[in-house]
Amino acid sequence: MYNNCNKIVLTMILSFLSLSTVSSSGKKDIDVMTNATTQMTNPGYGEYSGDSKILIILFSSQSNNTIKIANAIAKVLDAEINSPQQVNLNDLQKYDLIGFGSGIFDEKHHVSLLELVDRLPPFPNKKTFIFSTSGISRNSLPEHDDPHTALREMLTTKGFNIIGEFNCVGFNNNSFLKIIGGMNKGRPNNDDVRQAEEFAGNLLYNVIDERLSGRDI
Repeated sequence: MYNNCNKIVLTMILSFLSLSTVSSSGKKDIDVMTNATTQMTNPGYGEYSGDSKILIILFSSQSNNTIKIANAIAKVLDAEINSPQQVNLNDLQKYDLIGFGSGIFDEKHHVSLLELVDRLPPFPNKKTFIFSTSGISRNSLPEHDDPHTALREMLTTKGFNIIGEFNCVGFNNNSFLKIIGGMNKGRPNNDDVRQAEEFAGNLLYNVIDERLSGRDI
């Protein structure tokens, strides 16, 4: 049972969230300036620092593209960030929400994330989200080439409930791109970070809504 102070704070937060702009369930929202794509299954927006435990599992390459997005999401969610190598499989059950993110390599998330998920036991209905940065926006690719597919299917097989996905482009100077100075210079930029924060707000609404469902606040 929450104390009176927490009741007041949470009531104010939920009032704020109810005034936020929302999108329909499952809709892909496209920001024209950033080409960031967000897919949500329970919309809303807000900030909350409470007793929900949230973990982000991140593989970050030397480009540091994805860690910018991970930090933006973690700030809103008050989440921990661990690398796949830091994750203790026995501790994952205590988290209310777990995110998986990396850059895109050979049209899928980094192999370290995929190998970690492959080792996981079943997690029926455990809430999760997926995010990435990539040289080419997911929005510009046909559905059958979606770079999130491999990780999504593995998580679904393990029983996870995927409540959102986020992607934006990142700087890429691999291979021949070095000759022309790379592509997507300066990305992720401030607009990408803003999109990631809004995405995290929607995730947060989902978690708060579940924790408070049926409770006297």
